[in-house]
Amino acid sequence: MVVPGTEPVENPCQLLPFCKGAFISQELNLNSLCHLKNIATKETFNIINLDAQNVADLTKKHLPHEWKNELDPVVLDRDNPEHPPRGWLIEFWKYLSSNWEELGYFVNLPLLPVESPENDSESVLLAKLQRKPTLVFQQSKHSSLSKNIQNVVKKVGGTIIQQEQYLKHHDIEAFVLPPSPKSLLKVFLNLSSDQVIRGIHSASCTEKEEIKSFLSSVDSLSDKEQSIVSKMPLFQLMTGEYVCAKLKHAVVLNSSPTIPSDLPIPNSVVQCATRADHRLLSILKVQLWDTAKLALHLVEGIEAGYFNQQNEKKAMIWILQHGCALFSQNETLYKKCKDLTFIEMEGQCQKAKAPSNEAFKKLFEPNFFPSADYVMTEQMLQSLRQLGLQSEEKDISPGNVLDDVRSLEKSFGHSEDKAWEKADVLLRVLNDNDIISKFAPSQLEQLQKIQWFPCENPYAVTCMDSRGKKIKKIKKKQENRHFYKPCEIRH
Repeated sequence: MVVPGTEPVENPCQLLPFCKGAFISQELNLNSLCHLKNIATKETFNIINLDAQNVADLTKKHLPHEWKNELDPVVLDRDNPEHPPRGWLIEFWKYLSSNWEELGYFVNLPLLPVESPENDSESVLLAKLQRKPTLVFQQSKHSSLSKNIQNVVKKVGGTIIQQEQYLKHHDIEAFVLPPSPKSLLKVFLNLSSDQVIRGIHSASCTEKEEIKSFLSSVDSLSDKEQSIVSKMPLFQLMTGEYVCAKLKHAVVLNSSPTIPSDLPIPNSVVQCATRADHRLLSILKVQLWDTAKLALHLVEGIEAGYFNQQNEKKAMIWILQHGCALFSQNETLYKKCKDLTFIEMEGQCQKAKAPSNEAFKKLFEPNFFPSADYVMTEQMLQSLRQLGLQSEEKDISPGNVLDDVRSLEKSFGHSEDKAWEKADVLLRVLNDNDIISKFAPSQLEQLQKIQWFPCENPYAVTCMDSRGKKIKKIKKKQENRHFYKPCEIRH
């Protein structure tokens, strides 16, 4: 039996709907009630003086059986006679506000409406108070959570609580967090990281962008907060796929020159496309690159053999097209590109010749020149010149000369017209430019012993013309010429 205590609780029958039959009738006279209260203090009979603590204990004892399991939230079914009636939740929060300084005693009790209990639905979801809160108010006086943010909270395993007028208690924010970025971070930390990552991954693009923008408004992150945020798939690769920022670099897309969508950027680089990206990546201490730094990263990938031939060509075409701007922004990029051999020649990369030089066209085979892909614009040619593209005759090296003379030696007797023309051009180039002085002694020795130097044939038949002048009788000009080794020739 229950009798009112010395500090009576308001509306005890509404607070304890399943104990109605145990209450002493209030129609008893005052003497009888006092006598029963005295008996209750002696604990001889099953009579108690109802006070705030008793209400708490009796509430826990008489909760619906299905509310005592591990499910959270639970269902308050208004049509179920074993569940508390309409209005019980409001009265219970009045009781808590009036009688309890802290709410810790009520942990694991489902006292928080996930939706308003005053609506017309037959059931209401009630969330339990937890020591590590995963509950967030949908709104407060100063802020609120948008629909997209609410969706993300639910997908990661958190719960949104509607802020009702009766939910007033100075300790409530220890169990239901206010709607703020820091609160969401606390929710994420109170859930398993795998669950959070799966939830973010399942969010729509719009939801991902909005939660990223929401989190980017924080001033700083603790180590634990930084760890969980860096694992969330909130940032896009150039392909558009969302990935986490952990162990990544980021390229600022609004830097110049523009980055094409088909540039073969590795998956270790994410986009920094919005103000939220820039803000959150900076807070996460992710290194932000301009396009010149990205170009350097691509060149380093080429050096390391990271790209296939097709993607290597895509990267170099973009770099050459914008070389004037990129090289001025990053000197390391310029030096690496200058040393990089990216023009294919007989299976190996060699430095190329300018296709605009007519002498070069006669002296060198087509594979000495950049492919058409690398000389599509004047900007690309200008970049190649900056990188050492041989555009003048004086740029020809001793190695180039030795390659040419070996080619002449092999071609004699086959493509003679072309060979004579090539030999004449080579002789003119050597005479007009100080190239021989660049030869090492061993290279000069090689040049002397190769059969490439064009001279008149000493064995040509000599006869007299009609005027009695001696001439060499030849049918074709070339019959009067032959290739000799320079060491065989006498002046």
